Amino acid sequence: MNPDLEDYNTQLSINNQKMEGLLKAMFPDLQVSYDDIYGILTYLEQTQVNAEILPEVIRGIHNLMIGGGEGQLIIHVNSEPDGRTTVRVTILEKRNPVMGKITQEDIRGKIV
Repeated sequence: MNPDLEDYNTQLSINNQKMEGLLKAMFPDLQVSYDDIYGILTYLEQTQVNAEILPEVIRGIHNLMIGGGEGQLIIHVNSEPDGRTTVRVTILEKRNPVMGKITQEDIRGKIV
């Protein structure tokens, strides 16, 4: 194996262990895999996507699940003329006929 690659893999393993220790110290009772959290943080860093959208997506999924578990979570991404990108999360929830018709909930407006 290439010594540089071996050094990289060793350092990556050390960094991952340190990150897991840090997350365990900050959130000892967390029910989410530390690997998943670290993966999300890594993706955000790599892609430079604004992290403010994640709570809205998570909330949308949760709202669908507690509302009957059926519907759509739509993420609208638009490039604006001024170079900004806006993101809007929309929930289309299919309701039980007894409870009412299909509803739409728009979560937040612009996230740049």
